[in-house]
Amino acid sequence: MLDRDGVINQELSPPAAITEVKDWQPIPGAIEAIGTLQAQADITICSNQSALGRGTLTPTELRNMHAKLSQLLEDQGAEPVDMLFCPHHPDDGCACRKPEPGMLEQIATAAGASQECWFVGDSKRDLEAGIAAGLKVALVQTGHGKLHTAWARQQNIPVFHSLPDLANTLFAA
Repeated sequence: MLDRDGVINQELSPPAAITEVKDWQPIPGAIEAIGTLQAQADITICSNQSALGRGTLTPTELRNMHAKLSQLLEDQGAEPVDMLFCPHHPDDGCACRKPEPGMLEQIATAAGASQECWFVGDSKRDLEAGIAAGLKVALVQTGHGKLHTAWARQQNIPVFHSLPDLANTLFAA
């Protein structure tokens, strides 16, 4: 399982929600890394999308972003991936918004207890959700990851420069 913003695609500068497909840009090497990871495991993207709950992102624009990601994966010869998201406002108190584990637990249950599941994120919130869901976790230093590196290392969580670094280190053939 992968977080989306900051792991697969670039964050905006200054930080803000990505609300238009034109602003959705992959991190160099991330699309290829997903292909590498797919050789070892099923990949699902799990992302908080509170801009939907705030009304600054339309469902159509989110579908367009996911279509762009799907096309980039296809262009690289990678398989499509499932994309789940929490649409809720941070104040809604839902169980699926990270750091709550609901979304990740749903996917891990669907994958079956016989599989080892990982969650890769770029924030403490991502990693806390993965840990609460009983998953192995890893931090990438893209996106907001550098801000959470010290905390992750204190928790003995693997830290990687980027998704391609993680894929090449852990799962390269």
